[in-house]
Amino acid sequence: MFLDINLPDSCGVDIISKIKLIHPGIGIVMLTGLSPLGHIDASLAQGASGLLLKDCTKEEMLTVIRKAAKGGGYFSKHGTLSES
Repeated sequence: MFLDINLPDSCGVDIISKIKLIHPGIGIVMLTGLSPLGHIDASLAQGASGLLLKDCTKEEMLTVIRKAAKGGGYFSKHGTLSES
């Protein structure tokens, strides 16, 4: 599941734990168009599987979907982020 960090009336990071309560096994990948550095630790602490920048390639998006579906993590290749 993709979840945007910036939502109209909330922060996506705050919703992760609520989704995990309803669907504990779901892989949640956070999307952001901003610098993700302030959101990585908070997203992981809430149970996100990874973080993807909105300017990612189609191949990168497919990779993150596959990894999250298998319970793995993924962090966008841009900047200091990488696969886990």
